[in-house]
Amino acid sequence: MKRPLQPEMISSNETAAGPEPLPLAGVRVLVADDSAANRRFLEWCLERAGAVVETVDDGSELLGALTVPAGRAAALIDPAPADIVLTDVEMPTLDGLTATRLLRRLGCSLPIVALTARAAPGDVDECLAAGCTAFSAKPIEAEALLSLVGELVCGGAATLRSTASGSAPAPRPGADVSDAASAAALHSDFADDPEMAELIDVFVGGLADTVSSIEAAYASGRHDELGRLAHQLKGAGGSYGFPSLTDAARAVEAAVRSGAAAGVLEAEVVRLAALCRAAIRARGLPLHEGSA
Repeated sequence: MKRPLQPEMISSNETAAGPEPLPLAGVRVLVADDSAANRRFLEWCLERAGAVVETVDDGSELLGALTVPAGRAAALIDPAPADIVLTDVEMPTLDGLTATRLLRRLGCSLPIVALTARAAPGDVDECLAAGCTAFSAKPIEAEALLSLVGELVCGGAATLRSTASGSAPAPRPGADVSDAASAAALHSDFADDPEMAELIDVFVGGLADTVSSIEAAYASGRHDELGRLAHQLKGAGGSYGFPSLTDAARAVEAAVRSGAAAGVLEAEVVRLAALCRAAIRARGLPLHEGSA
């Protein structure tokens, strides 16, 4: 897995011209994502590149950030308060693609990048049909995303662009959970990066409550909620250096979507919970609920 961008934003070999400019200096980015972990990671990446970032929780708040009431309808804020929009596709209240369609109907011409953990060809086509300018797969690969944002803001793109690096690996239905998986410590791929340490601690610190919510949703038969929680973790895990969390969450989501047998779904939920607890253990954080 490619490491997240670790820019030496200020050149160590300063010249008479002064420090090297940040690649996205002054670019205003509006981010919409219902996952706090994803918002936190995106904000960190973009601000380190010099961008000015505003985050909102869903498509309704995204519309609110770009429009004002106009009689019984709405009108775009002019001038626009952002240079580019990054929006998650699956969000409660109002999803990212519906928000994009509404913005395009109002005449919004800003570049809009769809962020989603679903990267099948049909999903890309759906983003394009909704009016998105570009597509970026989750987990977020920081370098590729920053390059895409810079390209779109500095000249735009007439066709759909993608940062997807390939097809997502297939889930493992009914995967067994080994004793080693539940006992071992799961370390982030970025554990040795001091600049990522605080971000990883915050993400892992929230996993205890995430596990409790996942297990409660499964136990009570709230499969829609279980799928939503798994989808969020699928999109965030790899961004923080935990690709196995992304894979396990993908398997849970796939089992929910396919209506898999109870034993298959249970095995995937147990596997995901074990991996989350292994990640918590590796950071020396409490395993009990409320450790976020």
